[in-house]
Formats: sequence, structure tokens, C-alpha cells
Amino acid sequence: MGETESISPRTAVTNTLPGIILDIAAAVLIWLFGRLVFLPISEGIDVFGYPLTEILNFIILVSLIIIVLKVLGDVRVFIGGLTGWIAEKIGTTKIANMVMIGAYIKRTNAVKLDSVINSLSKVFTRAKKDMFKKNEEALKQGMEV
Repeated sequence: MGETESISPRTAVTNTLPGIILDIAAAVLIWLFGRLVFLPISEGIDVFGYPLTEILNFIILVSLIIIVLKVLGDVRVFIGGLTGWIAEKIGTTKIANMVMIGAYIKRTNAVKLDSVINSLSKVFTRAKKDMFKKNEEALKQGMEV
């Protein structure tokens, strides 16, 4: 019961992307129908002393928050799957984190790629030379994402 089921990175990408797109489309439709149809109809109507427009605004807001939270979770799964998929192509899923680091370096320019590659040998003293090449490749692939 405490075991977690693992899915392949490719499956994570292909299963989550359609859901993300549909959830975003649903959020847009909820907002549009709420603002353009339901709120204008509800003006001047009170339910138990509360204006119906305020109740509908609250319902729309809560619906959108729920959808956004679900999309954020799905995006995390998608990104993890994408980096795992790239790492699988390189040869091992153990370097998926290096793909993410490469993408981070590209987006932020926080450090130079060469300095990260040079530091690998200092940090991973017991690793095989083969893993250094795979880590370097993962960093470069991450910069291309």
C-alpha cells in the first residue's frame, strides 16, 4: 500500500499534456460564460439576502483556483517526464536533474555552463568517467529545451 507506481517519462508527457490543454480551455470557458452570460443575468437578484452576482463571482473564482492548482500539479509531472525522457535518450534516468539544471542555466544565466561542467569532477569524485560525459550531455540537452 505504501508503494508508489512508477510510470515511464514518455507516458508522463503524453498523458499529462492533453489534460493540461483541456483544463486551461475549461478555465477560459468558465470565466467567459461567467462574465458574459451568468453575471449579467444575475444582476438585481438576491438569494437569502445576498446579491447573486457576488455568489457567482465567488463560485467562478473558486472554480478557477481549483483548475489552476490541478494544472500546476500536471505541469510538474509534465516537466519531470520531459526531463526524464531526455535523460532516457542519453542513457540513464539518473541524470534527469542535470537536464533541469541545464534548462535553469539557460533561462537565468546564473552560472556559466563551463564552470558547472568543470565542477562535476570535483563534486563527483567516485563517479565513472562515462557518467561525466552523460552529465555534460544532459546539461547541454537541458539548455536546448
